Amino acid sequence: MAPYLGYHGVTINALAPGTIATPGMHENEVGELGYSEEAWAVEAEAIGPMRRMGTVEEVAALILFLCSPAAGFVNGAAIVADGAESQSNWPRFFERGQI
Repeated sequence: MAPYLGYHGVTINALAPGTIATPGMHENEVGELGYSEEAWAVEAEAIGPMRRMGTVEEVAALILFLCSPAAGFVNGAAIVADGAESQSNWPRFFERGQI
């Protein structure tokens, strides 16, 4: 739809967030695995590429950007905000902190 509606000044984009620290995520996902919020934060630091989970405020800031005039030419994009989680299974060429 982006190419068609862009002609009329309407932009269409998608946001694909990764693991975001929310009460619902902790209650429905992490809690089901037997982790407390604190224990999951330690686990995320150990295994996650960014060494933490994303925050609600970070996702909100990205949405505000997409709704602002600054994103007026962003159209037809799928923006992944997952702190490189989707790439965390790639081969490790460098140890964490090496570069």
